[in-house]
Amino acid sequence: MTFEEYVGSRGPALVRLARLLTGDEHRAEDLTQEVLSRAYVHWRAPVRLTAMPAGAWPAGCEVTVTNFPAALDVSLVVNGSGFRSMEVRLQYARSIAGARTESNATAAGRPVYRYPQGGMMELLGIPKAHLTAGWGWPNKGFTEDDATTVLGGVQVAEHLDRPATW
Repeated sequence: MTFEEYVGSRGPALVRLARLLTGDEHRAEDLTQEVLSRAYVHWRAPVRLTAMPAGAWPAGCEVTVTNFPAALDVSLVVNGSGFRSMEVRLQYARSIAGARTESNATAAGRPVYRYPQGGMMELLGIPKAHLTAGWGWPNKGFTEDDATTVLGGVQVAEHLDRPATW
């Protein structure tokens, strides 16, 4: 069961339980969001987001495994209050021959490449993969500092083509 399937099947029951515990609809939704955010960090996956900007939470996940294990595409959506949105995307392919090596910034001491047009940053040093955080159009509301926070805490499985190692 994927995390998205879990939330879809168990989310309404969790909100009802939180409503019973808090007695308040808004506090119940906030509590459920917090619990699910903490659970997400521990869910088995090729990439995990362990650091979030203040007021942000994981809001969506899409994984494309059509050509797995030769290729894997993971798109994670981070939302925040005030309609903020950021996409964190992992693109893995055995056929990627080279990778960007020149860093022009860091995230928690890790080398990143900040794209000159703005709105996107890539975590470097992941073999056969590109891991980016996009906060520019069509995503908006987050900042470069927010993307730095997310990429600084991201965890990537050592062997992206072997789910047993996730």
